[in-house]
Amino acid sequence: MGFRFGDHPLAFFWDEIAAEIGAGGFCDQFLYLFGTPVLELNRCLAHWSFLLPQPEKERWVIGRNAYGALLVLEEPSRLVW
Repeated sequence: MGFRFGDHPLAFFWDEIAAEIGAGGFCDQFLYLFGTPVLELNRCLAHWSFLLPQPEKERWVIGRNAYGALLVLEEPSRLVW
C-alpha cells in the first residue's frame, strides 16, 4: 500500500479504508491514489516549496492525476476526525 500512519489513533481507520478501496488507478486511470509510487513524489514538495504557503508544514503527496496535478495532505500528524 505504501502509506502508514504509525501509532496515530486513527491508523486502524486507514487500514480499513485501504482494504476496502485499495490503491492505484481510479476513474479509468485518470487518478492514482495512495500507492507506493506517489510516495516518490514527496521530493517535489521540497523543490516547489516556493509555491506553498508556510513551507515548513509537514506535507505528503497522496495522489496525482493524469495531468500531473498532485493531491497533497497537509499536516498528516494532526489529523483529527
